[in-house]
Amino acid sequence: MRPLPPHPLRAGSRRKGLTGVAVTFFLLLAMALQTSASHAADTPVNLARNPGARAVASYQDGSYVAANAIDGNTATRWSSDHSNDNNAWIYVDLGGEYAVSSTSLTWEAAYAGAYKIQVSDDSTHWTDAYSTTSGHGGTETATVNKNAHYVRMQGVTPATQYGYSLWEFAVYGTSTGGGSSTGPVGTWGTAMQSAGSTFAQQTLRQVVHSTIGGTGARIHLSNAFGNAPVTLSDVHLAMPVANGGIDPATDRALTFGGASSVTIPAGGSAVSDAAAFTVPADADLAVSLYVPQSALSTWHQTANVTNYVAPGDQSGATALSGAQTNTSTYFLAGLDVQNPASPGAVVAFGASITDAISSTFGAYHRWPDLLSDRLLDSGRAVGVINEGISGNGLVFDGGGQKATTRFQRDVLDQPGVKWVIFGDDVVNDLLNPNPPSLAQIQSALGQLVGAAHAQGVTFICSTLTPFKGTNGWTQSREDERAAYNAYLRTPASGCDAVNDVDAATHDPANPQAYLPAYDAGDHLHPNDAGMQAIANAVQLSLFGAPTTAPRVNLALGRPTQASSVEAGSTLVAANATDGNRTTRWASAAADPQSLTVDLGQTRTLTQVELDWEAAYAAAYQIQVSPDGVSQWQTVASSTTGHGGDVWVPVSGTGRWVRLLGTTRGTPYGYSLWEFGVYGQ
Repeated sequence: MRPLPPHPLRAGSRRKGLTGVAVTFFLLLAMALQTSASHAADTPVNLARNPGARAVASYQDGSYVAANAIDGNTATRWSSDHSNDNNAWIYVDLGGEYAVSSTSLTWEAAYAGAYKIQVSDDSTHWTDAYSTTSGHGGTETATVNKNAHYVRMQGVTPATQYGYSLWEFAVYGTSTGGGSSTGPVGTWGTAMQSAGSTFAQQTLRQVVHSTIGGTGARIHLSNAFGNAPVTLSDVHLAMPVANGGIDPATDRALTFGGASSVTIPAGGSAVSDAAAFTVPADADLAVSLYVPQSALSTWHQTANVTNYVAPGDQSGATALSGAQTNTSTYFLAGLDVQNPASPGAVVAFGASITDAISSTFGAYHRWPDLLSDRLLDSGRAVGVINEGISGNGLVFDGGGQKATTRFQRDVLDQPGVKWVIFGDDVVNDLLNPNPPSLAQIQSALGQLVGAAHAQGVTFICSTLTPFKGTNGWTQSREDERAAYNAYLRTPASGCDAVNDVDAATHDPANPQAYLPAYDAGDHLHPNDAGMQAIANAVQLSLFGAPTTAPRVNLALGRPTQASSVEAGSTLVAANATDGNRTTRWASAAADPQSLTVDLGQTRTLTQVELDWEAAYAAAYQIQVSPDGVSQWQTVASSTTGHGGDVWVPVSGTGRWVRLLGTTRGTPYGYSLWEFGVYGQ
């Protein structure tokens, strides 16, 4: 639509009003423009060219990636594996639900003799919208006339020996006119690895930690590295309680295309139907599933949280019987939510520093977790998905497939991905017995950058942290680290931004090594304080303007008192309100105990954060008071505390806020990294 012409009255004119004729003219003009805009909105456009659209394929032949089919460039193309791909497919994720009217396929010489156009609202369950057995190549159009979030070309029979190849896959349609067009966004995820445990007739109950909140929760299950199809059934989502239990009031059974079980082919994945479940931000959730037949699992080795395995089908059980614990995640790859305020998700992509094997177990002090805290505190509802694998490399396979191999699955296929932060993989390449050249590293990095940009994903590079003092360090490896870091800062790298985590973590007096306060002890990995330094190095402005109200911790730096402090320690009450998640308060090993903060004035409260160390409360109360001496009013309580980082909804007013622990969850006292109070 063209802008309106300048008003005929010049600035400074003394005329104060319009005549009736002029008013009528402008009313008619406005109506005409509104009608024109309405017709424009009803005109189908190529939805595959939307900023949030992306393409995913069953196979990509070399540089002929799926993104080429929706880039608007008829000189680039997607190609399938012509050796074994009768059933190859490519789909377009439109970024939300649209009224799809038609598709247009512009074939390269390798076209389909028979194919289907299918639609889906979850990328797992597909409905045929069009099919043909007389494909002729060139440009072929198909009428769809269905609402869809995903549109797929499903190959049936190739017309040549070279598989399928598309110059362009256009999807035409309009807005549905109802609801948000924002699609699911990842709030938690983990990178899948091969060679997990084998399970049979067992229930897995696994804890995940959300970053952003939302509704319409759905999960991703993976059999990416399985050696046979796997059936998973009786899948549940609930809020967890202590010792592997769940809150039955929150328990929801999940379905897959309406069914209570799903069979995933070897190398495949599945996405559940969206469930009526409200996911809180920054909260633990429990996913339970039953493995009825013997199956080799696809897994993530380092979950950094306690998970459970129990005999038989106990997915819906409030408490598990005969359960054993482990610290890995099996089959479960992601959790998504619908959140209209979210601009998308950022994927933290790296190795053991991103996987955070050196952070405090179960405390969510990994740098991606701490970045999520910063984003939420700033009012940015950005999902943070941790796809780090300990031992992973950019150039070489190691812990999991190398970065160039897994980038599509672990980054570009993540729901709502808009940014990726590439971290520490290159450290493992440099420590390889035969390290790659800088040119090899640059070339591999370029592959990732190019793939991200082809899909409209912002690529954020992180400099490499120092590792002098670790086994394998040499001056030549140090020189290559410095050269790589310098390269990232040049336009040739293709990085859209650079997080200088090297500068944030190294010792100014010895720049080739960690600052001792940030060293986990092996001179290779950061401790919790180092993790915070890495998270603090990320520029929040990269993620756009705030879309929600910032979280303001009213207790930060306020006077805090405790009923007791662990004998002989410096674990004082003020540690719990200093904003530093590497310092903590710890009480004596007795019940009851309390921690009280003076907010300075009467406040209206909405949430309290209890970031527990290992010594948590099994039962506690949150209380408020106008004077800090008497008139204590309980505004929240729990008898099923399970530790971790817990956000407690509260409703009340008061100047003093108290945590009253009544039953310890361990033989020790009570210990909090942070006691946060939120409201206004």
